[in-house]
Amino acid sequence: MDLSMNTVEQCQSVTRRYATTFYFASHALPPEKRRAAYTLYALCRDMDTMADESVMFLDCRV
Repeated sequence: MDLSMNTVEQCQSVTRRYATTFYFASHALPPEKRRAAYTLYALCRDMDTMADESVMFLDCRV
């Protein structure tokens, strides 16, 4: 996986802020897998936020 360092740092920041235990446990992983885990977590968090926002939008329309 070839991500820019800025992207990895943003994903790491999201993980550190919202998944503290996961963030510290991820330090047991090799660096490449750790970066992939941060990226996957940030993606899932964004998708969850989008899903929550669409449900709130639908609730407002009813």
